[in-house]
Amino acid sequence: MIRTKGNYRAAYKDTSGPRPFWTHRKVEAWDDSGMALVVNEKQGRLARADEWTNFAGVTVDDDSVVAAVPGGGWLVEWTADDGTTHTEPLLAWAVNSSGWATPIDGSTDGLAMPLEDDTRGWRLIPPTAPGVAQ
Repeated sequence: MIRTKGNYRAAYKDTSGPRPFWTHRKVEAWDDSGMALVVNEKQGRLARADEWTNFAGVTVDDDSVVAAVPGGGWLVEWTADDGTTHTEPLLAWAVNSSGWATPIDGSTDGLAMPLEDDTRGWRLIPPTAPGVAQ
């Protein structure tokens, strides 16, 4: 096993829903054959990136976060497992070196989490959306 030098991500494409979306895992190391190793949270170990059937390849993650700005009145709407809909203020925006911004949400246990892809059934509501109490 060789520890990774640099920022690499294993990319996974999910086409099971109405529109495809991407998820990523940080590459932690490389195995002796050169395959990327990522954390398998369920098993608590490093695993080959291609153990998941939707593995699409490895990309260089050169978009480091360079700034964070407040949420600015944006809201996050999401649906819980029981079907109830919740609306909460967006915590912040993380701006990367390419200029793209990723919305950051806060969890009930005080952690900040990026809202990446469309995996949790969330949507963003702008500050000026009609019918939204501010």
